[in-house]
Amino acid sequence: GCVPLTINFQSSTSNAISWNWNFGDNALFYQGPSLLHTYEDAGQYSVTLTATSVYNCTNTLTLNNMIEAYALPNASFTVNPDGVISFVDPLVYFFNTSSNSVQWNWDFGDQSSSTYENPNHLYADTGRYNIELIAISEHSCSDTTYKSIYIKPDFSLYMPNAFTPNSDLVNDDYGPVGQFEGIKEYQLYIYNRWGDLVFDSKDIYERWNGKKYNDNALSHCQDGAYVWYVNVRDFMEKEYSYQGSVVLLK
Repeated sequence: GCVPLTINFQSSTSNAISWNWNFGDNALFYQGPSLLHTYEDAGQYSVTLTATSVYNCTNTLTLNNMIEAYALPNASFTVNPDGVISFVDPLVYFFNTSSNSVQWNWDFGDQSSSTYENPNHLYADTGRYNIELIAISEHSCSDTTYKSIYIKPDFSLYMPNAFTPNSDLVNDDYGPVGQFEGIKEYQLYIYNRWGDLVFDSKDIYERWNGKKYNDNALSHCQDGAYVWYVNVRDFMEKEYSYQGSVVLLK
């Protein structure tokens, strides 16, 4: 069996009143007709029993290599990329560094699994995943290890350089384009050439219609260049700042 290996020893000796056991692992001698002993280290062990009768007669029996305790494997692995992984490229490679193992059972934490030695896995969603590896030896002994990874939502953000708010339903408003799933906080400011604020928003899906503060009661702002500033915070609390200009053409 696999270490730690616990064996129940029972003597079938008749006419005995004392029993001395030597379990072959340098443990102290034990007395009693029946007892449990645990082998902590791998190896082969010979067991000796000396039984004594009421007349002080003794009989000794040794069973050579009676017990074989098998070593456990050591489960371990590395991950690439490790730790925090962008959802832009959520393909993860697992490298098995286990020892004394011939079989591997992987659980990727998203109801997917593998029995390959060095698998890879493509995650379909963001979130934290607990990876489990069970390494199994040729004697079916097992060891388990865990590692956690985080697939973080990411974002891409592009600000066009012109728009035409002329109600032709083509490029009539202005704002960012891209993938916004990884954005936790957002702030947009747009200024005219004199430094006056004409639009601001904390809603990444709210777009500027070319009028001051999007007030439809007002006429469109003048044609020309406007300066914009964007501040973004992602879900890892990392901050990004961008700036540029946009041309309004009616």
